[in-house]
Amino acid sequence: MEALREWRGWLEDLAERFADLAPQGNTPATSTDHWCWERACTRLVTAVADRTQAQSGWYGHCKQVLRWFLAHSGIDEGQAQAVVERIR
Repeated sequence: MEALREWRGWLEDLAERFADLAPQGNTPATSTDHWCWERACTRLVTAVADRTQAQSGWYGHCKQVLRWFLAHSGIDEGQAQAVVERIR
């Protein structure tokens, strides 16, 4: 049960972060400037690294979180996958 509570807490934390970091208003995600995306990705990567203590598997989870964020922000799932796969 504790593990499920911890996972739920993490997902709720991510939902709040996504809401805070997503493009504001009715701005199409494709027209949002790079600064917005860089800021969001930097904060999300930092949050994942902190949460996982950069232990085994953190990089894969980080890519997953970035895909979730892009999808939340209105980016097509296939395009989000391609973007995240290009990240090095």
